[in-house]
This record gives sequence, structure tokens and C-alpha cells, in this order.
Amino acid sequence: VGSVEEVEEIEDQPVVRGGGDRGGGESLSQGVCGAFAVQARATITFAGPQSTIHGDMGVAPGTAITGNFAFAGGGQRVSTADTAAFAASVLVAHAAAIAVRQDGHTMAIEMGGVTFTPGTYRSGSAINFAAGIVTLDGQNQANPVFLFQAGSTLVTAASTSFRLINGARADNVIWALGTAATLGANSVLEGSILAGSAITVGTNAQIHGCALAQTAVTFETAGVVTLPGRGRGAPRGAAEHKTARPQSLAWGRPPLLHWTTLFGDTAPAAPQGPLRGPRGARGLVGAAGVEPGSIWFQSQMNPSLASFNPALCPDGDNGMVRLAQCTRRACKLEVLHVGHWGSVCDDGFGGENARVV
Repeated sequence: VGSVEEVEEIEDQPVVRGGGDRGGGESLSQGVCGAFAVQARATITFAGPQSTIHGDMGVAPGTAITGNFAFAGGGQRVSTADTAAFAASVLVAHAAAIAVRQDGHTMAIEMGGVTFTPGTYRSGSAINFAAGIVTLDGQNQANPVFLFQAGSTLVTAASTSFRLINGARADNVIWALGTAATLGANSVLEGSILAGSAITVGTNAQIHGCALAQTAVTFETAGVVTLPGRGRGAPRGAAEHKTARPQSLAWGRPPLLHWTTLFGDTAPAAPQGPLRGPRGARGLVGAAGVEPGSIWFQSQMNPSLASFNPALCPDGDNGMVRLAQCTRRACKLEVLHVGHWGSVCDDGFGGENARVV
């Protein structure tokens, strides 16, 4: 996996070490959740006595929200039409979050009693939390990130909980699941869930993050979901949060393909030193199909561009942004706006923008 996983014993509790400091900037929950505490594509069901939602809630393309619930912390029910764009961004976020990463660490199915340091951890099947306490140790990093990936499900037993120490925060914890999440009664989950299918919140269970499901979210009895920055359930140590854009999905560089940013109006020249972009920018000769003033991406698998393969970045709707109109030189960056795909102006476009893409 490109790095060696270190395991040691501290106070009789196994410790798994990763490496996931994002530095400063917005948290993962800001980029993934936006203002939504709960979102599903089909239904949201509150089966028992009143559950509490600290944040917004919406369903799209479905419409059904049924049962007894209350909003807190300024939350509201968002219309299906207004939820649709966010639902599209959640599809992109889920695909990015669950993709196999070269810097990931293989983890055991059972995580109870383990201490994790910042990093990416993957179970090819399920992740289970049967008993004890799971500790997330931020190691006093500026913005420690924990990404847990499960090929199938996340299941937490009744009354399980997490301990956040040394700067770890729930708003920088993501659970990316191939299928469903089931949270036991009276359990507390730190972090946001991106589920490939459904999420079930047990009686009196709490989520300190958002719950985003590709099918349904079901609350059994008196569950609580608290978007970071809203209400008493906000993660410890969290600062005031800015309003986030759900399409800001910065997961680092792709695991297999690396891209260089190109600027359509850069003067044609021999390869230059780093100008802008995450790994340097090069001038793009005014070849056919290259639109001046727009942003293009070039695969670094073949810097000479002599035999660039458009199949590496085929046209296709990838949610909010896509690489399209591929030539043998590069692919054009396009963004979906008001139902139409358009090019992106290169004014002010820099490395952080490129990393989001």
C-alpha cells in the first residue's frame, strides 16, 4: 500500500498509526455535509418518538420524510428541488471517499478497543464496533483527518462510543461505506457517514456529523444527528464554522492518475518551471479544441503528450465537475451550473482549486 503500518501497544490498547494531517482550512464535514445533517435519495423515516436534527434535512430525487422529528440549531426541511444539487454532490463525495488509496492502511473488521492516529483505514468487508471504546488520537496535528473505508457495512453495538484526544475532532472523521450503517441503541458515532445504501440510527443513538445515504435513513426512537457547529453535540474543540459548499471535495491526489493544470491562454513555449496548480503548470499550444482562458488538465503519466490517451479521462457526468472534450493533449475542466456544462475561467485558479478537482 505504499507505506508500512506501525502497530504498538500503549496502556494495553493497540495503536494503529496513519498520516492524515490536512493542515489548516475547512474541515471534512464542511466540504462533505454543507448545511445538511441528514440527506437520503429515497426516504427519511422516523419510526418512534421524536428524534432531533441539528442541521438541514432533505430527500432527492425522492420526496418522503415521515414520522416525528424536531429541528434544532437553526435546521430546516429543504425542498426536493433545492436538495437535488446537493444529492448529486454526495454521489461524487461517496465515490471519492471510498476509492482505494495508495496511502491507506488495512484494518481489522473489529475496531473495538483500538487507538487510531490520523490517516486512511480500510476494511475490504465490514467494520464492526462490538464493545469497548475506540480512541482517535489527533497527535496535536493542526487539522488531523480520519477516513474509515468499509467494503460493505458499519455496525456499532449498543452503548459504544469514541474518545477524541490530542486535537481529534468529529468534523474531520468520515465513514465511507460500500453499503449500509447500523448504529446500536445508546451508541455515539463521531464523524459523518457516506453510505452506499441505507443508514439506521438505533434508539437514543447519536451521530456527531452528518448522515448521507444513497437510499434511506431510518431513525428508530429519539435519535440525534448534530452537524458540527450546531448545538451541544458539536465536536469537542471545534471552532466556529463557515458556510460550506458541498462540492468542495478535497480528498488529495487520485490514487492512480496524477494531473497537471494547464491554462489555455498561456503562451506556447518549452516546458516551464512550476507556475500554478498542485504539481506545476505548463503552457498549452493553441491546438485545435483548446479554448483560451479556460482550464485544462494533462495526465502526468505521459508529460510529453505524444501519445495521450483520451480514454484516461472520458467524457461523462461526474456530478458537479468533469473532465471533457479530451484531445491527445489534455482534457477540459467543466462545471455544471444551472443545468448546463460550461468551461471554468482561469482567473484566480490555483493549486487549491486543482486539488478539489
